[in-house]
Amino acid sequence: MARSLAETEVVEMGGVSIYVLHDLGRLDLKPEAAGFRVVVYGTAIAEDRRENGVLFFNPGSADRDGSTWR
Repeated sequence: MARSLAETEVVEMGGVSIYVLHDLGRLDLKPEAAGFRVVVYGTAIAEDRRENGVLFFNPGSADRDGSTWR
């Protein structure tokens, strides 16, 4: 049975606040103003970048052979 996932999730790890969501286009806050240092989001294409001191990280598809990983 599949369980539904929250639209967004907040994770604290090692004193770092992480905001997690699927669709970056639905980001409804300014991460730096809200105290987040990392935003993790998901689509099939892996990427990472920094913007206003925040790391935006997309690990890529979980169902691929790893070819989208850098």
